[in-house]
Parts: sequence; C-alpha cells; structure tokens
Amino acid sequence: LGLRQRDVCIADGRAARCFLDAQGRSMYVSCLKRFVRRQSECTDEELAELWRLPFELARGQTASGVVDTRLNAGNNQNVAHLHLK
Repeated sequence: LGLRQRDVCIADGRAARCFLDAQGRSMYVSCLKRFVRRQSECTDEELAELWRLPFELARGQTASGVVDTRLNAGNNQNVAHLHLK
C-alpha cells in the first residue's frame, strides 16, 4: 500500500490541513479543506489558517525559521487548487 493523505497529515484546522511532503522532500504542504484556485476566493479565516499552520510547524525546525514559502495558485498550477509549499 502507498501513502495516503491521512498518513502524512500533521495538522488539521477548521479551514485547512498541513501535510508532510508525500515525496519525502523537506517541506510542508498546506491546503484548504474546500476547493479554491485563487487567494481572492478565500475568507480571511481560511487565509490566516492556510499560512499559520505551516509556520507554526516550521518554528524551531531550522536556525532561521522558514527558509522558503511558495504559493501555488492561478494559472501556474500542476494540480488546480490553492496550496502552500
């Protein structure tokens, strides 16, 4: 059996979830529980949680905190949903 989302889910909030990278890369993937393609479609609560979850997890993981954050949205998506890496 391969990995399932529930195997790599490390934070589950009201509006978003945060996962370990399924390919084993040293990153978190944060996404909303509902389908959206752009930040402009999100409520303030959804946006706050989308960004807060991975930053809380990353705190203390590296000397300087978060090294890099990428928002995958709009036309530059390989999978059409909003997420942070």
